[in-house]
Amino acid sequence: MQSVTVQLPDQIYQRMRRLAHARNHSVEDVVARVLENALEEEVKSSEIDLLTQLAYLDDDDLWQAARTRVADDKAQRMQELVWKLQAEGLTPTDEEDADVLQRHAQQVMLIRAEAAALLAERGFEVHSLSRISM
Repeated sequence: MQSVTVQLPDQIYQRMRRLAHARNHSVEDVVARVLENALEEEVKSSEIDLLTQLAYLDDDDLWQAARTRVADDKAQRMQELVWKLQAEGLTPTDEEDADVLQRHAQQVMLIRAEAAALLAERGFEVHSLSRISM
């Protein structure tokens, strides 16, 4: 874990302090959670932007997006982490790796689904896409 010193306006600090007291947590824990939630919202916003941009792709590029797969090395690493989790548990670093890989796989799935939906709207037969593995 990293330590960071941040100057907060008194009003914000007091809100964090009250929230921490109400939840029986430290102010540091509350600030960290608020930042984590804000970053997750930023990621969701960038994913929405990415999905929106798919509508502007030509048919060939949209087919390519619909066939996108998780890279073999990333899929292999995720499988290794699953096996390690079952055998002995994950270290905090392993858990972070698994979270990153899971978010990436979810993003690939969203891109594929949106691209397939757009292709279907354009009149293409997309059932063959369901046979493509992640």
